[in-house]
Amino acid sequence: MSDKDNKKFNVPSMDGAESAEDIADTVKTTDPQAQVTADPKSKTVEVKSEDSDESIAQAITATGNPADKVE
Repeated sequence: MSDKDNKKFNVPSMDGAESAEDIADTVKTTDPQAQVTADPKSKTVEVKSEDSDESIAQAITATGNPADKVE
């Protein structure tokens, strides 16, 4: 896969800017080139990355914030 895919996740426990920043930083540890937009107001994380959905969800969950992929 040569193009990065846009992925969106619901993260109901994300509770503020610090949590959003932690999620973005953690996702970037698995793909440093990822573009991550974490929005605590809408409780969503949008990721542009070549990583698998599962890999990204695991990275988000590792921050203590379980994530569900939006289809």
